[in-house]
Amino acid sequence: MTLAKGSLSQVKGKPTNTLRPRQGPTGPQGSLGPTGATGATGPAGATGPTGPTGATGATGATGPAGATGATGPTGATGATGATGATGPTGPTGPSGGGYTDGSPPTVVQFGVDNTGSQGVTLGSAPTNGNLLIAMCFNPTVSTIGSGWTQNTIVSTGTDYGIVIQKVAGAGESTTQNPIGSAPGTGVICMWEVTGQGATNPVMVAVTQAETSGNLGNPVALQILSGTLFLGAVSVVTPANIIKTYNVGQQDALIDSSGDRRVVAGHATINDVPYGGIGVRLDSTGGTKAASCIIG
Repeated sequence: MTLAKGSLSQVKGKPTNTLRPRQGPTGPQGSLGPTGATGATGPAGATGPTGPTGATGATGATGPAGATGATGPTGATGATGATGATGPTGPTGPSGGGYTDGSPPTVVQFGVDNTGSQGVTLGSAPTNGNLLIAMCFNPTVSTIGSGWTQNTIVSTGTDYGIVIQKVAGAGESTTQNPIGSAPGTGVICMWEVTGQGATNPVMVAVTQAETSGNLGNPVALQILSGTLFLGAVSVVTPANIIKTYNVGQQDALIDSSGDRRVVAGHATINDVPYGGIGVRLDSTGGTKAASCIIG
């Protein structure tokens, strides 16, 4: 087999290159490949040796002075000094003369009835020798009960106003009748008193003419040292008592029921400035008052 120039020949079945191949031109430079991945961090290095101790710093400046401490508590009060010696007795003064006031009479018990009865039932029988005082207000009966003595009476107005006294005897009843009969309408206030004078124990007794309005004016009496005041105010028409004045030690207050509304009390000079009870009513009404001084 004839081969063309530059072709291969076959010897004994093995191809033989009988011609040097021609070198081609150099190709263009290839582009850069991608950056490779970052390698792993290496192990930490060993700790270096401790450095030398630094020099001592300079001393700081002195701080400001602290605030002054609080004042301590006051010391305890010293013990009281000994009492000085008693001075010499002064000369005796001139004789004064006169009498001491003594103690005023006192109220033992009190009773009241405002249903128009003839009398009052006390809590216990009066003691022999004690003084009984009754203040009575009614429109029809002015006669005095047996054993009683009238001190004063005023008939001006709807009701009589009467002050009556009696010295209790032995074996007295608890029920006492200072007027002669039952008037059917009216009120009686009664006191048992002890410590009064043996004669003329009722120093003064007064009642007033009926007054009209919403104020009941008192019957004023001067309370002397060593004396006892007794007083009462009766409301004649059906107005109610809503306030009282100068009562002293109150013995009764029936302000809105019965035949007669009434307030009563007693006092000494230590209780009120003068003797005399006043009232204020819830509407216009008639009032009658009585007062007395026991010594």
